[in-house]
Formats: sequence, C-alpha cells, structure tokens
Amino acid sequence: MKKNESKDGYKAKSLEKITKIPFLKATQLQTLVLPEVTNKPWPTSAVYRKGYERGFEAPFILIPQGLGNNTQDISTRLKACYCTQSLSFTSSLQSIKFEERDSDKAKFLTVLLNSSLVTWYLFHSSSVIGIERDKVPQSELLDLPFPATQEALSPKAKEAFGQAVALMDSLLNQKDNLLKENVETHLRQVDKIIYNFFELDESDICIIENTVYNIMPSVQPASNPKKIPPLWSTTNTEDWERYSKWLTFGLSKWIGQPKKVSIALEGYSSDLVILKAQLLNTNEPASFSNENNKLTDALSKVWETLPKDVSRNFQLIPDIKIFVNDALYIVKPRKRRFWLTTSALADADSIASTLYLKKGHE
Repeated sequence: MKKNESKDGYKAKSLEKITKIPFLKATQLQTLVLPEVTNKPWPTSAVYRKGYERGFEAPFILIPQGLGNNTQDISTRLKACYCTQSLSFTSSLQSIKFEERDSDKAKFLTVLLNSSLVTWYLFHSSSVIGIERDKVPQSELLDLPFPATQEALSPKAKEAFGQAVALMDSLLNQKDNLLKENVETHLRQVDKIIYNFFELDESDICIIENTVYNIMPSVQPASNPKKIPPLWSTTNTEDWERYSKWLTFGLSKWIGQPKKVSIALEGYSSDLVILKAQLLNTNEPASFSNENNKLTDALSKVWETLPKDVSRNFQLIPDIKIFVNDALYIVKPRKRRFWLTTSALADADSIASTLYLKKGHE
C-alpha cells in the first residue's frame, strides 16, 4: 500500500471542514431527532472517500445504510434522524441536505422514513433486504414515494402532514431531554400519522404490521440467537380472537346479509388449537366465544370426518379446514405464523373460493 492511500487503494484528499465540527459515531445516531453532539472533531483533514461536502452542514437528515431495532420491543425498521447541528460522519451514514425554507418537508420526510410503511415498502422492493443483508442502497431510498407539493394533497393528507411537522417540532424542542424508553411511543405516533396520510384502511395496516413486526424479524439474522423468532412463538387466546375477527371480516365480503359468522374456540393443547365457524341467520354482530370444550371431543369429530387416506397427524398436515355437518372446523398448530391477521384474510378467501367452486359443481 502506497503512502496516503487507504487499504482499498483510495488516495487521500484534504477536507478541512471535518476538523472543525463534531464527529458523530454511527452508534450515536438516534431515532427522529438528535441531541446536541459534544464529540471532538475528526483529528485529521485527510479523507479517502470525499463525498458530498454540503452533507455535513446542518440542517440535514441522517440515515444509516442498514435497518435496525430502534428499541428492544419495537420492530426492525429504517431509522432517520433530523439534525440541526453540523457534524462529520463516516460513509455508513447517509445525509439528505435541505434548505431552511424546506424544513417542513424535511420534518415530514423524517417521519415518513421512520414509519412501518416505508420499511414494509423497502422489504418488498429493495434488492437486498430479506435476501442478503438489511441494507438500503441510496438509489433505492430515492425511489420512495414522496409528495412534491402540498397543494395536490387531499384534506386528510394535509392534516397528517401538519401533524408530522408538529410532532417533529415538539421532539426538537426537547431533543436534549428525550428518553430512549419513549421511542416506541413516538414511533406509534409516526405510524398513525403516515397511515392517515396515505389513507390506509385497517386491513392495509394489518398487512404492513404483520410484515414489520413478525415476518421481518423472523427472516433476518437475530442479534440474540437465543431469542425465538416471532413467527415461531406460541399464541394465546388473544391471538386466536384476533385471527377470528379478521377471518370473520374476510368472510363477510363473500356472505350476503343477514347471515353472520360465529366462531368458537372448541379446544386447545400445548401444540394445537381448534376453532369452529358457523353461519347464523341473525342481526347480531359477529362473535367469538372462548368457552372451549375438551380438545379430545373436537378432535374426534374432525378425525371421524377426515377421508381415510388423510393423516391424523396434524403436525404433518397443519392448517386443516373441514366441514362437520354445518360447521367448519379449523385445526392449526399454536405457532404464530398460522395466526397472523394476513393468514386470516388469506384463509377467508380460500374458504370462500372453495365453497363457490363446490357450489358451481353441484
């Protein structure tokens, strides 16, 4: 290696600016806003990858190249930080420079980048997330949808835009006293604002949050190898009731009035759950009952109805749906991947299409 060259063969260049402003370590980057940085400047003006120099001048938005857990309890998502202080940093951080006159747009962009929606979008569109590494190339960040002007926004979107700016103003006013424990609360606010901005409905939100909170942490390498991935965790009555709610919602699109779906918990064990769904002629709202009967009684009904050539080992053939008289029995393992709200919506479409096909052959 020649003198004044990096290991990669880059020749050293001089950038005096970095010796006069604090140096920010990548590990110090915060979510949404950054407290005042009191670090010493970088000790030398020599740099090997001289990039966009104005990117060090405040105000700007800082984004790491990779995704990461904002807290131990929140999902894996992109992290963006609105900075009001000039800083130097390494190439592991990316800077979006803006003018003061565009500060409201930048505040909204900061909120947008921290949202579950953007993480979901990147998971499905990025060339590396979920395939190789949890890294977001700069070119793919530039492809994110972003409003060019406020004038074209709907009234609801304009309201959400204002809420995003107000949230950032509030956080900036207390940036030096923010507690890390409150990050999750702020991110919940961020998600609500962005969902309202794009006018997403409840089913849209469920699809996004299933991906961000359950699927992504399960498919990407965990920092704690002893921690069970969310998709493999065990479910409980609350999860089954949520699944039943969304199964009912999905089926209601196919079922004519005044019929309603009633779902009851027939039984469960340490590894299996059985639900029973029935159509009722009633004006009462759809219901879920968790007054379960014995699992063995429910299993006996299912076993007696199954064709002889079908295995009775429900671990080998998970997610069985079978009609016993006028009731649909749903047999699933207790693992969370079978009880996501997106699973419920997919099951509803599958059940409805099967019934319609059967009706067409009769």
